[in-house]
Amino acid sequence: MRFIVLFSIFIGTIQFSTAQGKVENATNHSNSNAAPTLFEMNTITNSNSSDPSIQDSVQFNSNDDDGYLESDKNQELKKVKTKKQQVPASASKDKISTEKKEESVSAMDALNQNFSVVYDETRIQGNQRNPTIEQQEKLNQTLKSAQAIDSTSFDYHMMKVKAGNYDVKNQYHLNKANEFNTTHPDLQKQLLAYYVITTDTLKIQSTLENQVKNNQIVPEFIDYAADLLHSSPQNSTLITHSFDDTYSVLFHQLNLDERKDVTIINLDFCQSKEYRESLLKKGYQLNYTGTIDTKFLADLVTLNPSKKIALSMTLPKDYFLNQSQTLEICGLVFIPSNGENRESVNQMLWENQLTKKVLDSKTELGNRLSKNYLPLLLELRQLYQSKNLWEKKREVDDWITKIGKKTNVSDQLKQLKE
Repeated sequence: MRFIVLFSIFIGTIQFSTAQGKVENATNHSNSNAAPTLFEMNTITNSNSSDPSIQDSVQFNSNDDDGYLESDKNQELKKVKTKKQQVPASASKDKISTEKKEESVSAMDALNQNFSVVYDETRIQGNQRNPTIEQQEKLNQTLKSAQAIDSTSFDYHMMKVKAGNYDVKNQYHLNKANEFNTTHPDLQKQLLAYYVITTDTLKIQSTLENQVKNNQIVPEFIDYAADLLHSSPQNSTLITHSFDDTYSVLFHQLNLDERKDVTIINLDFCQSKEYRESLLKKGYQLNYTGTIDTKFLADLVTLNPSKKIALSMTLPKDYFLNQSQTLEICGLVFIPSNGENRESVNQMLWENQLTKKVLDSKTELGNRLSKNYLPLLLELRQLYQSKNLWEKKREVDDWITKIGKKTNVSDQLKQLKE
């Protein structure tokens, strides 16, 4: 019962996959309203125009000594009249072209916004990673409309990638989008997902390095990921949820050479057929019925006891509540109960292994991440009290109070401590 109470209050409050960034419109909005050059158009205009000022446009010398023939005057007047009448026609064509371009850009912007709204909804679902049937239909329909407007645009290529749910066959569209913008945060996350799924280690490392350098993976996540890896048992399998927690732990493993004994499985990437096939080759048993949801994860835990699966607390709470096995707290992860005494492990983690850097963060993200330390701290409080370790208990109480205040859960914590 204590686990359920802790769980319903604290776990699942951090949805790291929400709103991964709006796709910015990459269409060129250059000004095409410059005035056309006179007398360079081949268009033949109506010579019957009654322009009263046409003769004022050319000055003639009436002196006969100049040898200027009347026929020459008439011919010159005809040329000027024809060329002057061409100006409104060329300007009109230029205006129409500009208006069409602006309408196309506006329509693509509207489609991009509609697509983002639906896509973001798929990212915050608490019980499955796949879009629902209705959501996928909306994404596909918007994609089709975008293709009709401009199938060569950045927006279309990005929609194609996202609507594909990590289909590696969309590599062409990833590359084309990257030609438009090599620093777009949303695109870089999708590119990195492709490298992870296709196990391109060198590309993963270089992309991770760039993301950290450009602050696309923020320090709070880097600090948290260090403790997340420390919490994972030796030779275990860590299940992460989406981009931020996954890329942060991979950075520690591949770029900082830490805890390579832990296998990372990103639940989101399991939508990819190629990703699931790679897990099968590694000896994992999967029960895939078409949806990556709470049941898929529960079966993954049950079918693979030898893989020592650890569930990151960044997963939404529904994934934990659907587990058929009893889960125990181990640092910042939950693991299936196996009869081992976790008290000493948690004490060692807190006192010797966890960096706890994120607990000193004053940012909103740091505060939210700090909340995931509370289940561990409450377990330690009970342990220290049972062992009469009062000084350590006071230290833990101080941390619980501090986190409670900055995350607005002080009342709930007070009830649990009584």
